[in-house]
Amino acid sequence: MPEPRTRNASRRLSSMNAETEMMLQMLRRELLLALESKDPTVFKMKLNWILEDTREYADLVLRSGFDSEGKTALHIAVEIQFTEAVSWAFSFNFLLP
Repeated sequence: MPEPRTRNASRRLSSMNAETEMMLQMLRRELLLALESKDPTVFKMKLNWILEDTREYADLVLRSGFDSEGKTALHIAVEIQFTEAVSWAFSFNFLLP
């Protein structure tokens, strides 16, 4: 007997949320590693990599199943972390040529 549709939908939603969380953790880890390296070249390279993959990340967030409040909170959290990281990098002149 096939499983009810709600159970299948719930599994897909759970899988997408886990995938989104893994992607967020990876982006956060990559940015932290770049910051910890205190090497401007590494930081710029990682930052460019993160920005290039933003489209894929945004797609993950949209497919995540988060409601609009969850998505807004997620975007705000990412923006705050990104802003803090860039401010920190500027304080060490990482982004200057």
